[in-house]
Amino acid sequence: AATRAWNDPTASFRTESFALHIVTAWNALALADLRRQGVEWRKLEDDGAPVLVNGAEQSLPTSELVAAAFEGDVCAGLRRNVGFWISLRNHVAHRHLPVLDLAVIPQAQSALLNLETALVSRFGEEYGLAVALSVPLQLSDFRDLGVLGSLKKLQASLPLDLQLFLAHANSDESFNADPTYMLRVAFIPVVPPSGRGADSVAYFVRPDEVSDELAETISRYVVVPKVIYPPLPNLRPQPVTVEVGSRIPFKFNTQHHKRAAIQLKVRPPDGAANPEKTDGRYCRYESAFKSYLYNEAWIERLVEVLSTEDGFRRTTGAEPKWANLD
Repeated sequence: AATRAWNDPTASFRTESFALHIVTAWNALALADLRRQGVEWRKLEDDGAPVLVNGAEQSLPTSELVAAAFEGDVCAGLRRNVGFWISLRNHVAHRHLPVLDLAVIPQAQSALLNLETALVSRFGEEYGLAVALSVPLQLSDFRDLGVLGSLKKLQASLPLDLQLFLAHANSDESFNADPTYMLRVAFIPVVPPSGRGADSVAYFVRPDEVSDELAETISRYVVVPKVIYPPLPNLRPQPVTVEVGSRIPFKFNTQHHKRAAIQLKVRPPDGAANPEKTDGRYCRYESAFKSYLYNEAWIERLVEVLSTEDGFRRTTGAEPKWANLD
């Protein structure tokens, strides 16, 4: 179901559907494997009795089931990939973001291959999915050098919280090189020798089977440096004001803070047509509460610019008053 949703050319809810189905698939696989091994899979009360919901025994959360069924360092990338899809499912369950499809292809490919490998290795070839799957056709022109740039522009239009989630999810270089966490695929057109038909419509080569020369060439042309974003802003103005006030020699209040944020173009003025246009390095707009949230990087910047009389005056538009004087 997950693969059908992803490969459907008419789909407009692709990543959202894939996330729901692939997490369900991993839940079912881990649960089946644990029950087959006789390993505890249920939530238990303090006295050891199983937790019941509407009379049925409740299982552990998917992440715990997978952690119990796929232990050890060899499965670290697999567990991280499942965790990625659980978190992403929670982010996008009620949102429609078609552009997200382009950003999560490596994790989707790994999730599917991991599931197929686990199914076959633990339950047998008859449970494999490969015979039911086909190779999707590609609409991107192999000759169009502008395709990658266009895709990156589209990804930049994602909501800031999703951009930050993806950046942090991919911030560990040790996992980015692990094909069980994310698998980047390079499509290289191959013309069969004259007079011969192709053996198959596509050739799948494992990363460790690629020559060093080809691997270096592919990495040079298809790997795009990623931007590492600071932590997601989650601090309200009041605690920011208190923290900054405790670290600078001048009295600092919430009005000073608002003026500084506007003056330094971290957030727009009150009544702006687009309040969400903030500097994502320091601030984001929370539409549900119609308020701005900040992060630790913003506190550090304020402390730096407000620690001198001239800096305080230019940034807040107010005369600095020493904190230890009336």
